[in-house]
Amino acid sequence: MTQLKVHLEAQTFQGTGSEESRAAWNRERETLTTTANSTIMLLPDKYKETRDRVLMLLRMIKRWEGLPAWPEYKVATSLLLSEALKFLGLFVRGSDVPEKRDMTEVIARDIEHYRRQEAHRELESLERDAEHSGLDEEDMQRARDLREFLGEHHPPEITGASADTPS
Repeated sequence: MTQLKVHLEAQTFQGTGSEESRAAWNRERETLTTTANSTIMLLPDKYKETRDRVLMLLRMIKRWEGLPAWPEYKVATSLLLSEALKFLGLFVRGSDVPEKRDMTEVIARDIEHYRRQEAHRELESLERDAEHSGLDEEDMQRARDLREFLGEHHPPEITGASADTPS
């Protein structure tokens, strides 16, 4: 699982990636997941609760078919791997099995947080562009859409292209 996490974090696909990049990723993911499953299945039955929880988390890691786009897939997959590694780390240390979390809810919350961060970054970039050279109508609409998404109801107005700047 550590190898899978390292492999995941080393990837830098853009958006939905290409068919070839998705296929290569899915082959490597399957190999590493199968190896992890095989190893986890060696845990004795008296550790069934830990074993079953980790196996369930690994089953939640889906093939990447391009949607969601890579950054959101990476957020979800990283959370699942981190949770599984946490369970195994606690097991190795002899600690109690932690309380089970609804990972679907955790993933949804983290993806929403990621989307909001990206929207803030994009809006800040548009605001800088507006200050320097103004924005065309499409960019002004994008800024309005981002503000609405972020819940900024009375934002400072971004202006269009200035009179001395050609459109």
